[in-house]
Amino acid sequence: RICIYFLTIYPSFYFTYFGGFWLEWVGSSLIKLLLFRQILGCVNYWTKTLFLLDSFTPSKDFSEFIFVFSSVINYRNKRKLKSSVRGMFK
Repeated sequence: RICIYFLTIYPSFYFTYFGGFWLEWVGSSLIKLLLFRQILGCVNYWTKTLFLLDSFTPSKDFSEFIFVFSSVINYRNKRKLKSSVRGMFK
């Protein structure tokens, strides 16, 4: 539950801090970060996420990194989904 509160409070700080560009960027990244949470534990997730947000500026490199990372996660989720659908029909 604490994670969920952080997810609502923490990004709003970034919206005000970095302005319009971040509003757009965080909006799309938030979904990807939610996927990120599935892999890492609650505490681990937040330390890694904060580290990433602090160490990278929202540059082209970072958005590419996020895109690659999220596409890997999406691929894994799709595979899980397919196997669970197969399991339903067995």
